[in-house]
Amino acid sequence: MAVAQDKTISVYFEFGEATLTMEERMRLLFFVEDSLDKKQYNLQLKGYCDFIDSDAFNDSLSLQRAYGVKDILLANGFRESQVLSVEGFGEKRSSQKQASEAMRRQQRRVDILFIDKNKILVQEKEVPAVKEQPAKEQGILKGKTIDEIAIGENLVLENMHFYGGRHHLLPPSKPVLLELLKIMQDNPTLRILIVGHICCQELGMDGYDMDTKTYELSVNRAKEVYTFLLRSGIDPRRMSYEGRGSNEKLYAVEVNDQQRTANRRVEIVIVDK
Repeated sequence: MAVAQDKTISVYFEFGEATLTMEERMRLLFFVEDSLDKKQYNLQLKGYCDFIDSDAFNDSLSLQRAYGVKDILLANGFRESQVLSVEGFGEKRSSQKQASEAMRRQQRRVDILFIDKNKILVQEKEVPAVKEQPAKEQGILKGKTIDEIAIGENLVLENMHFYGGRHHLLPPSKPVLLELLKIMQDNPTLRILIVGHICCQELGMDGYDMDTKTYELSVNRAKEVYTFLLRSGIDPRRMSYEGRGSNEKLYAVEVNDQQRTANRRVEIVIVDK
């Protein structure tokens, strides 16, 4: 069987926007309808931003753009199983910070790579077997049980990501929420405090929430987790929430993306068990 060539298209965004214009949306859909047998291809989506605004905002916005394009493709004939990866690179691959508006527009994009499924199969057969590595302790409890965790201990909800400047969670955060829900269901006497933290602000300040138009971003992000648990049947008497803004930064002076990510977090404090 002949292997088709991979295909790529880039779609472009207006400044600060996570939604495609109608013109770009139609250009993408015309490309898909005219150039592809949808059943034959898998997808990789990579989102980018220009250099304007903070790293944290651009990281989240680029991922939001990539997921938005994914939703368009799923609504037009592709299946979830065909999506190999969805990534946001923020401004990390932008260059020429003094670029013109035309060049910045080229940076505000999502690249969609359509990969022939037959090619994937050929490549997989050529990959040598590797020795299985011991699994790392993962998850909220890091391999422990609730009984092994002390009252007052903080547990960071890793891989929980929000839209930039908003309190709404990005789709990849759903597994973390479901894991937390299961912990609460499996331990009916457990009581927790949900604490929101932010990065990229001076000590003592909270962030601006574009949804509520208030400077309570850390509070609202903690409340978002609380609301999910509440709607999933968890007794409100077992949990509370608060935001601590930038008061408890792990890194007082953020010098790279890793430190900003560490500061921008939601934690669970064990109140009683």
